Formats: sequence, structure tokens, C-alpha cells
Amino acid sequence: MAVVACRWPRKSPVNNLFSYFYQRKSNCTVSKTLVILTCSQKKGLKPAAARDLYQGSLFKLGRKFAEVQHFDYMIISAKYGLLLPEQVISPYDQRISNMSDVRRIRETVLPQLREILPLYEKIIMIGGSYYRKVLEPIKSAKFEIITDSRGIGGILQQLKRRIASIEE
Repeated sequence: MAVVACRWPRKSPVNNLFSYFYQRKSNCTVSKTLVILTCSQKKGLKPAAARDLYQGSLFKLGRKFAEVQHFDYMIISAKYGLLLPEQVISPYDQRISNMSDVRRIRETVLPQLREILPLYEKIIMIGGSYYRKVLEPIKSAKFEIITDSRGIGGILQQLKRRIASIEE
């Protein structure tokens, strides 16, 4: 695992966030692992960086999992599509709750992910079942999907164990 040698600045110096992402990748020593998190129903009340807006337990623990290992991470938002952690967004009330929503978000997220996935050796997905379905068309051997038959509670337990083993 490579160690992050730089951080996301507060604001992107260019308008296209994915151009900025490539610029960051070329100027930094970064992780070869990307964690894909999903938004949460529980959110802050005012506009904030995506990493700070989402307040759900799965998102917060997934973020901690990525950050303690110095992994890059991105977020699938039911409203905005694929987000960088520092991207400032407004609170909203929207979620992916059926296959129609999955198809709608796929149209936005998959082209963006296809551009950046070659930069990584491993992709870890942490999220609920409909969010995981968004990524089905691009899953490959380098994907690890953290899932549990017990649902979100089981995923939270897995993440807690993984974080504890890293922090020891």
C-alpha cells in the first residue's frame, strides 16, 4: 500500500472535478486502492463537503475505514452521482430505492468510474444492495464488495473489525 503524500485541497482549481482528480493522481503518491462509499439518508442541515455532509453510521465508518488506511475514496450520491470527498453539496432527500433509480444513477456514475478505475489495482465497495447494483456492469476481479447476509449491521461489524486490526 502506498502512502498518501498530499491531501484534497478545499476547492478544486479547475471546473471539471475529474480533470482535477487526474491532476491530483499525477502529482501525488497515492493509494492503489479506491473505496466507493454511498450517501446516507442522515445528512447535515447546510451545504458542506460531501465527506462532512453525510452522517449515517455506514458512511461514517466506511470513511474512517478508507482514511485510516490512506485509501482514496469517492461517494455515490442518489442525487449528484459520483462525488469527490471535498465536493461541496447541499442537503437533499433522495435515495436509490428501486431498479429505475439504479439505472438513472448508472448513466451518470459508470462513465465517470470507467475513466478512473484503471488508475487503481483494487476497488472496495461499501454500501446497500441497490447502490451495489449500480456497479454490477463494471465489476471485475479487482472489486471487493463488503457485504453481509445480516445487512447493514453486519457490514458495520465487519468494518469495525477491520479498523480495529489496522489500529492495533
